[in-house]
Amino acid sequence: MAILKAEKADDDTRERAIAAAGMAKAADLLAGEYTLIITNVPYLARKSHHKVLTDWADSEQPDAKGDLATLALSRCLALLAHRCSLATVSPQNWLVQPTYRKFRKRAVATHSLKAVALLGPRAFESIGGEVVNVCLAILSGRRTGCREQIRRSRRERAIDSCS
Repeated sequence: MAILKAEKADDDTRERAIAAAGMAKAADLLAGEYTLIITNVPYLARKSHHKVLTDWADSEQPDAKGDLATLALSRCLALLAHRCSLATVSPQNWLVQPTYRKFRKRAVATHSLKAVALLGPRAFESIGGEVVNVCLAILSGRRTGCREQIRRSRRERAIDSCS
């Protein structure tokens, strides 16, 4: 009996150690900056979010809070290193809906939209019907400092390049 308890304790300790290692790796990945991010973001309407997520989105990402896909897209843009790229398959919502106007403005103020392909509602064979209307978007080149350059150029009546 004592041997079984010891083995169970060892198994529990091992499982906790594996879980802790996984959480540490995830934290390490989320803390870095990336040259290229390619992802099919998760889809989940705001009405299905847990209260913790909706509270966080309301306070930290108010312009992207409408759905999980746009929150994930916003987070991916924040993880990109200077002049690097993001290729994502996501719902088209953020491209066209008025609720995402501020998010679109922020995204293009800090990144260049390189390409958009409207894949449409039947892009995924595994999803029946017209459930998700998706696009492929490629953004790159974090343009930090461009607003300051534009303001300076207006003051000096000179043209600065943000490239």
